[in-house]
Amino acid sequence: ITVPAKKLTRDLFDFPLIVTTAILLITGLIIIYDVTPLVSFNISGDRLFYFKNQLTWATLGTFALIALSFFDYRRLIKYGPALIVFSAVSLILVLIPHIGSEVNGARRWINIGPFSFQPSEFAKLSLILYCTSIISKFENFKIKLADAFLVIFIPTVIVAGLVFMGPDLGTALILMILMLAIYFVGNGPLLHFALILPAAISLIIPLIYLAPYRLNRVKSFLDPTSDPQGASYHISQILKSIVTGGFFGVGLGGSIGKFNFIPEIQTD
Repeated sequence: ITVPAKKLTRDLFDFPLIVTTAILLITGLIIIYDVTPLVSFNISGDRLFYFKNQLTWATLGTFALIALSFFDYRRLIKYGPALIVFSAVSLILVLIPHIGSEVNGARRWINIGPFSFQPSEFAKLSLILYCTSIISKFENFKIKLADAFLVIFIPTVIVAGLVFMGPDLGTALILMILMLAIYFVGNGPLLHFALILPAAISLIIPLIYLAPYRLNRVKSFLDPTSDPQGASYHISQILKSIVTGGFFGVGLGGSIGKFNFIPEIQTD
């Protein structure tokens, strides 16, 4: 059967998704260009340092998007088990001194020459592919909790636990949520969630209380004025920005927040 060219184009390319991605990419570049000249000049003498870095990765990402658009993403699912093993190994390596680089008390990066690799970010993609590959095998079978525990929950907990040791509780929670979302979409029995969620919450609460900075973040979330020069500092700056700029902001180049009022402004 000959498929009309118009229909073929519409089926092959998700134009709303492509346009949305392009808008987000361009907006991000504009923001990086606007807010980072001072910090870029302080660390490198080049006020466009962070912008050029972002532009480089945006270009590489665009070429990767184009190349992968000709690749059937469903073929990646079969590599899920291998990728999750690779993620676990890389998450172990990042914890080893002289292999993983420590920034602000956390080990999250592996430096390979001029490039940096963040295993926890790769673990998100690996976990999605792995859980999808496993849940697809249960499609025509009744999912038993014991089976799901062995082949889905335990691997996820291992990977999330390694991320948590970074320490990075936030990303570890994201990994757990990704797994639960895939399990839900894959028609995991609701009874399983009724058993898993209380257990997960009972584990997370002590982890928050064991680390003072985590507890302070929760307090800041509940009361943004609790520590305006400490844990609530970012929230205070956000409120000031909203009050100053209103709905439309102060315009490109008009913000004063970039003048050392926000730490790590290139990411925050």
